[in-house]
Amino acid sequence: MSPPIRTMVLRLCHLPYPARFRRGLICAALALPLTAFAGVPGDAIRALEADTWLSRTVTLADLGFTAPVIMNHSDSRHEFYLPVPRNVPLADASIAFDSRYIKTEDGRTNLLLSVDGRPAFARRFENGEGEAARALAVERRARASGFVRLGVIWSSNTAQRLCEIDRPLGNALTIAPSTRLSYRYDAAALPTLEDAWVSLPANATILFAANRLDRAAFDAAWRIGVALENGGKRATMRAFPAPGDIIDTRELNVPAGLRQVPAFAALDASVQHRVGSEAELGALLVLGAPAVTADLAVVDAALQARLRSALDALAAQLQDDVDAARAFAAWRASRAPVAGTPLSAKQIQLTLLGGHPVIAIAPDAGAEAAGILSGLWRRTLDSRKVAVRAAMLPDQGEHSATSLSSLSNADSTLDVIARADWTASFPIGAAASDGRAPSELVVDVAAAPGASGSPPVVSVFWNDVLLAARQIEANGRPNRLLAQVPGYALNVRNVLRVSFQRQPVSVDCNETPQGYPVSVLPSSHLRSGAARTDGSFVSLLPLMAGRPQLIVPQSYLLDAGARLGQVVRLAAASGLSPYGAELVLAGKDQAARPTRPFLAMDVKLQGIEPKVRVPAQGHLQIDGREMRWLDVAGVAGLGAAEVIGGGGHDGILWQAMGAPAGSPGQPFVFNRGNVMVVGADGPRAWLDGASPDSDPSEAPGILQKLRRMAASHLLILGFGSCLAALLFFAYLANRAHRTKK
Repeated sequence: MSPPIRTMVLRLCHLPYPARFRRGLICAALALPLTAFAGVPGDAIRALEADTWLSRTVTLADLGFTAPVIMNHSDSRHEFYLPVPRNVPLADASIAFDSRYIKTEDGRTNLLLSVDGRPAFARRFENGEGEAARALAVERRARASGFVRLGVIWSSNTAQRLCEIDRPLGNALTIAPSTRLSYRYDAAALPTLEDAWVSLPANATILFAANRLDRAAFDAAWRIGVALENGGKRATMRAFPAPGDIIDTRELNVPAGLRQVPAFAALDASVQHRVGSEAELGALLVLGAPAVTADLAVVDAALQARLRSALDALAAQLQDDVDAARAFAAWRASRAPVAGTPLSAKQIQLTLLGGHPVIAIAPDAGAEAAGILSGLWRRTLDSRKVAVRAAMLPDQGEHSATSLSSLSNADSTLDVIARADWTASFPIGAAASDGRAPSELVVDVAAAPGASGSPPVVSVFWNDVLLAARQIEANGRPNRLLAQVPGYALNVRNVLRVSFQRQPVSVDCNETPQGYPVSVLPSSHLRSGAARTDGSFVSLLPLMAGRPQLIVPQSYLLDAGARLGQVVRLAAASGLSPYGAELVLAGKDQAARPTRPFLAMDVKLQGIEPKVRVPAQGHLQIDGREMRWLDVAGVAGLGAAEVIGGGGHDGILWQAMGAPAGSPGQPFVFNRGNVMVVGADGPRAWLDGASPDSDPSEAPGILQKLRRMAASHLLILGFGSCLAALLFFAYLANRAHRTKK
């Protein structure tokens, strides 16, 4: 059988279900001739090239639902948005709904599950408890929204009158965080860079050349990692392995036709494998092994050289087989093009590496990639290759204002029976930059008249801190709420919530309460003012969102594989801007002098004596005002962060107890106190020696207004006084003139 016919047959037989099912007879009929070539390396390589389908699983835990979701009201509804690649058909997609139920109260209790708004499963429960797990099929089609919606309705028909409050019941449904969506998709079908970014898994991997990096590659890698963390994903750093490294090969499946090739034979039937040659690295690339593939890659000359060396070594083992060599050359051109053609300056490209889609980023495009992939301009990435020379947030000047509608995708109009919330979630960088912080919140709302004579109540919360509340007139006209935003309410990720409450009316409890519309008007906005530092972590957030400095030792470049993860976690925790920050490298025993707000890691600062000291590995000291607060030795895996001043600028100094100890594995933020001890599971202890705002009402916005009002009033008063004096003197002169006459 000729190679083109074999390729056609292999592509046909690797089609996903149900197309694969419909063509089962054809594959079966052609299977006999192919068995003659089952041991041919060329056929095996062509089969790997033809199969571009990847398997993915996303759980509720990946989306942040780390605790079970409990539904225990008479009418509980929940909708989960499970991310999938946009505009790409899914294959073999299903949802495993893991849950348990308990029913103790009389009446009908029902569960209704829907997928993308369509009912998929319904069940009635009797008294007792047990499993409520179910597998739900997901339709094979492309989704422009980038989500599969899982709807859950848990309803209990109890003896309750319409006007009574919906109380928690003894009937409950518990949804496990392990509830998951599994699917396959064609990696070659992702149309644009934007689609590739939004389809990244919850734990995305960044690949770079080696543990030893130059400044440009290190700078690009940490910026991309912080952009991922800010987008709610976890960044995993991976250096391309070298001969002698130990890798996990449990998931590898070496085709029978390639087991006669030495590089592939060495990988077969092993669990933990020590890489013996460059050719084995090439074989790992052909097999799509996780150890050599990634979701994003910093493609510099060093990584391209590593890829070429591995593929050239494998090609040398195949050169005696003309058909295998030709098949490998075709695979190399389609599956590893990034190894051959260098990226141009500031370029970002969607390509394939070993069958996996990868966003390849030039080493000089780290800041631009972080800015455009995770920010306002991502929707412009409607191609597979771009050159980005700038991707900054707009600077609105001294009196900047940000519309609330630009911070939220929620509907601005809600029907309210008793209570409803309008929310906006945004990073601190969306409302603060260049030393400016959110200072004043202006919320314009309107409400239609309802059946109750009680006025609706509107409450405004910032990160669950109540900023303002008042009764409004329900006449359809705008009502304005003004609130100052105190520094202690800020966070790296902020949630603004406008809560509406109405008094529901049901005459004699015989009528169904009706909802009446309320709106958050487009004129609502957030004003920013000059950031004020008070020595706390939170007060530094607006400064870190502007143009700060990241100061690390030069030695970090020599151990990038271990250090980059630590840098990414701490930069994300401090709100460091991945596109506005400057990387500063401090030499050995060199004291750094910051010139901007900063995050410094394991370096000395010129002229600064920190309260926190790490005199030796596993030894932690924290000094107080007059005495030492903590002196403990023998601890491991910890690090300490401290707000500190250096060179006239405030920043954060991080000191790890050992290398690379203290790299937190769980996401967290510096949002409390001014000294924090951090372990692998997040903050362990913190101190609050900073002075909080004495009066939130004395925020810069109000003070500036009062000063401007006082200045204008003094000017008017002075002008009026001068005019009165002139009139008085004119009167006296006129009177004296008349007396002389």
